[in-house]
Amino acid sequence: MADTLRLKANNCKAFDVAIVLAAGDFLQDLFLKALPSELKLGDVFKEQRHLNVTCNRRGKDIDYAASVVIYPFEGEAQSAEVHIHVVLRPTRALKKKEEPPPFAEEIFQWLGSFVSKQAEIEIRERGIFTFPTMGYRSAFSLPLKLSGATNPVENDVFEGSEMVGIRVKLPSNKADVRVARQTVFDEFIRVELQRKVAATNPQKLMSIEQDVPVLSKIASATVKRKPVKRR
Repeated sequence: MADTLRLKANNCKAFDVAIVLAAGDFLQDLFLKALPSELKLGDVFKEQRHLNVTCNRRGKDIDYAASVVIYPFEGEAQSAEVHIHVVLRPTRALKKKEEPPPFAEEIFQWLGSFVSKQAEIEIRERGIFTFPTMGYRSAFSLPLKLSGATNPVENDVFEGSEMVGIRVKLPSNKADVRVARQTVFDEFIRVELQRKVAATNPQKLMSIEQDVPVLSKIASATVKRKPVKRR
């Protein structure tokens, strides 16, 4: 990794990555040999046709664990796919004493080593970010009071209610963010961004963690810092 990723520093509660590739581009034999033999994960994958594991962090340089799900999508020979789903979430836990690699620090690079270099892969990213309402407010002026002239709904049950969420469909942009959602809760503001990278090179997996700060900057633009109250 070029830079060490820390989710907390980016207000990130989860970084969710879905990877789709043609079954023929997944180096399954090499993958099975690389799985920790003492856990018999290769046998699990062969029998159940999927693998669901959690990889803890090796050290304290990062602050997240990775959950990984891998499963083939059976279809016609020419359309068979392999789906890989990775979610990074903050944690304080370190690896268990006897836990074998891979660890969260290198999970994307490790998975990328089982993808053919000539492959085209599709990546969908979902970043979830939170900001405490003690220090931030919504840039969309949420929650919005629905009362009188500001209530467009012709039904009395909506009078005096509050609109606390919004979904924004974005036009084409350099960050490839397709959808932004914001919901205001009592204690925090939740921002979700969805991004799609279609037909990209597997080399992208070598540095995909760097997308978190990019998404964090976009999410931060949807909130405003509250002025500091001076005594």
